[in-house]
Amino acid sequence: MTKDEMCEYLVNSRRERGAIHRLEVTCGDIITGFTDKEYRKIEVRQKSTFSKGKKHTNNRYWDYNNSRIKITTKNI
Repeated sequence: MTKDEMCEYLVNSRRERGAIHRLEVTCGDIITGFTDKEYRKIEVRQKSTFSKGKKHTNNRYWDYNNSRIKITTKNI
């Protein structure tokens, strides 16, 4: 096989594998987007400008990690 034949073979094999994968995932059905009625039912959240409050990493996370550490001092 020459380089050109190998490249062509790879492109075709990837296309075939992709087609087989799409058939397995979709079970042969045609996938369509949401209708207007379905889209209106979905709540789309926008970026909020208000404070979200303290996050887990600002309070509880560090308490849990520090509680497992036992600090001991030895007199030499």
